[in-house]
Amino acid sequence: AVEIGGVFSLYISRQPGDATGGVIVVQPIVLLLDAGGNTVASPARDVTVVATHANFSLIPLGVFASTDGAVHFTSLAVLQLGFRYRLEFSSPGLPTLTSATFDNFLGAPYRLDVSVDPGNGIAGGSLSQQPVVRVLDKGGNLVPSSAITVSVALDTSGSTERFDTFATDLALSSYTGAQCAV
Repeated sequence: AVEIGGVFSLYISRQPGDATGGVIVVQPIVLLLDAGGNTVASPARDVTVVATHANFSLIPLGVFASTDGAVHFTSLAVLQLGFRYRLEFSSPGLPTLTSATFDNFLGAPYRLDVSVDPGNGIAGGSLSQQPVVRVLDKGGNLVPSSAITVSVALDTSGSTERFDTFATDLALSSYTGAQCAV
């Protein structure tokens, strides 16, 4: 009979795959192994994952608990576009483990971001500062070209008054016709 020993090392049984729009498509799985290469199911151990390169951010950062000798990551994402990223896994008292490289490619439009807030205006006149809206992918990266329609609306104490809709094929759209309708 094979006797399972104490945790000796970490092992990446599934390497992270490339990311699209920040979301790592194939999420990694890390196993806790004894000196003989057997999975150690208990006791549960914490595994920390961090980015190995200073120029990219990994979310969520933190410590993840093992279940039955494995940590199944499900929501890791990268915030910057780029190539040859690596993840680093560690657990107290064990050698640190580094993943294979993966890349983060631009994703599809996911959300809008107002990068310049609109300024004040008077009824019937143009706003003093026109809003600028950015189209971002799920990782918060600027999507350079997208054909979407953006509705501009005025919120007056809980009621929304729509005053224009326009289509954009640019990631960064400045609106020039916003007026104060109240």
